[in-house]
Amino acid sequence: MSYFIQALDLLQAISIIIATVVAIYSVNLWRKEVRWKREYEISEETLILFYEAKDALKAIRYPLSSIAECEDRKASVDETAEEKAVLDAAYIVNKRYQMHSNVFIRLQAIRYHFMAIFGQDKQELFIEFQDVVNKVLILAKTMAGHGMQKKGDLTDVERAEYTRIMKEAWGVMYLGFNRLDQIDEQVNAIIGKVEDVCKPYLLMR
Repeated sequence: MSYFIQALDLLQAISIIIATVVAIYSVNLWRKEVRWKREYEISEETLILFYEAKDALKAIRYPLSSIAECEDRKASVDETAEEKAVLDAAYIVNKRYQMHSNVFIRLQAIRYHFMAIFGQDKQELFIEFQDVVNKVLILAKTMAGHGMQKKGDLTDVERAEYTRIMKEAWGVMYLGFNRLDQIDEQVNAIIGKVEDVCKPYLLMR
C-alpha cells in the first residue's frame, strides 16, 4: 500500500512539474506574441505614416497652383509682377504645409514608440525626414525675404546671387515634372531605410 501511495505522490509531483513547465512555456509564448504584435503594429503604423508624409510633401511641392491658393495673401500695392510671383509661390508652400501639418505631427509623435521597440538610433530616420521638410520651408521663407527686396538697385553681382538663390529655392520648393529631383531622392532613400526596419516584421505575419 505504501508503494501505491508513493507512486501517487510521484505522479502528483510530476504533474505539478509538467503543469509548471507548461505554464512557464505558455507565459513566454504569450510574451513573445504580445511583443511580436506590438512590433508588427508599430512597424505598420510607422511605415504608413512615412508614406503619407511622402505624399503630403509632394502635395506641398506640386508645381501647379491656382489663384485661389494665394487670394488671401495681402499683396503690397507696389509689388512688381516678379515680386508677386515669388511671394505668391512662397506663400502657397507655407499654406499647403499648414494644410498637411497633421501628418508630420503624427509622424514625429510615433518616433518615441518606434525608438522604444527598435532602438534609439532609429530616431535618425525621423530626424532626416523632418530635415527635408524644414529645408523646403526654410527656402520658402528665404525666397519670400528676397522677393520683398527691391531689385532696381542691385549690382550685377547681387543680381547674379539673387538669381542663384531663386533658382535653388524653386528647385527645392517645387517638384520637377516627370523626373526625380534632389528632395525626391532624399525622401525615397529615407523611406527605403524605414522599409528595411519594418518590412521583416510585417512579412512575419
